[in-house]
Amino acid sequence: MELEKKLEVCAEEKETYAQSCLDKTKGARGLHGSSMSEQNHSSTLCHLNDGHTKNNKYCEQPITLVKDLFARQQRHVLIMNKILFDQETEMLSEIETLVQAERSESNIDLLKAARKLCKFEYEAYHVNRKRSDELYQMYQDGDGICIACIEHPNAPPRRFTSIDDDCSCEERITKENQCCHLIKLRGDFLKVTGNFVT
Repeated sequence: MELEKKLEVCAEEKETYAQSCLDKTKGARGLHGSSMSEQNHSSTLCHLNDGHTKNNKYCEQPITLVKDLFARQQRHVLIMNKILFDQETEMLSEIETLVQAERSESNIDLLKAARKLCKFEYEAYHVNRKRSDELYQMYQDGDGICIACIEHPNAPPRRFTSIDDDCSCEERITKENQCCHLIKLRGDFLKVTGNFVT
């Protein structure tokens, strides 16, 4: 009987059980399985089978297989190096733009982030920084600090006892980056606290 009640509660709360678990798993980034592993497997099959991934018809000797895989890896490394070089160039350009820009609190904070983060993580922080400025407000409530969403006034606020507290929102847990709530709470990129190292 108790098991049935638990199953009923589970059925009522979540429609997609796997995604629900992933959203609560720290650092999972909301991904199903290892996408990197799947992509690598598919890429290897495609390379060895003249562009086909469904059936493996590769029947060469082991030494030829090793040579072909090294050739694929070399090509893959060159492509990734080009991508990383382009991203680094874009970040250097962004840093220079921020250095020349108006010395606002937001721009100074973005400059600190740009000097530490890669392009992908910087873009995520930039979006969250803007959202925290425009859509969230912070206020004191008794002994705690509340972060409320202006866009959804009926939504319950996030409560923190101090700026050292961590956030338990899905974005913070799955992506392990600074969510809008933490940016609003601390007001700075990786501000020195018990949970973060600058």
